[in-house]
Amino acid sequence: MAQPAEKRAVPKQNPPRLRQETPRRRLIVDRVARWVVSAGGLAVVVAILGILVFIAAEIWPLLTRSQLTEVRELPVAPPAGGPAGGNIGAVVADEHRALVAALTADGKVVVVRTRDGETVSSTDLFASDPAPALTPRLVQMAVAPESRLLTAATADGRVVLAPVHFEATFNGDVRETTAQVGPAVILTLDPAGRPVRRYAAQIDGGDGKGNALVAAQLAS
Repeated sequence: MAQPAEKRAVPKQNPPRLRQETPRRRLIVDRVARWVVSAGGLAVVVAILGILVFIAAEIWPLLTRSQLTEVRELPVAPPAGGPAGGNIGAVVADEHRALVAALTADGKVVVVRTRDGETVSSTDLFASDPAPALTPRLVQMAVAPESRLLTAATADGRVVLAPVHFEATFNGDVRETTAQVGPAVILTLDPAGRPVRRYAAQIDGGDGKGNALVAAQLAS
């Protein structure tokens, strides 16, 4: 009996592989994108560090002892021929620091030009007092918060408020600043004439023409 012929396995040949190459343009784009992403991440880190350094620089002065350095001494004197002034208790200035208005203990507001120290004007806040028994003596002086309102308390139970207005004009390229003091508001808090121990005062409105409000603690 004849034997069936043996079948030999024919090795399977793989098809030839095609060599694939990434286009050079895509490689360049990928490389540029990688650098852009890396640079963006680095910029974010640098920005965060900059914010932290800024915050630390702003907070650091709060953690250290404050120091005051005298830059310039500006004498405040009355105009030529005028009476001598008293101690200075409150000061306001215009936004350009061209003029300074100082309230003295004898009830006068002296306006001084900072450029040369010359006295521009001197206003007596008690000039309109109908019958002043004695020259008023200011025992407390202050500037109302967020304003240019000079306030003071007298030794005879009164409080005086004096708004100061500054106006800047230009003559060509030269800025000229003028100051207007008053009108002063004088309020009698204690008819008995006892001195004011503590007080707070303000005038409604930014022009100083509103209602005057005063709260005070009188000496017992």
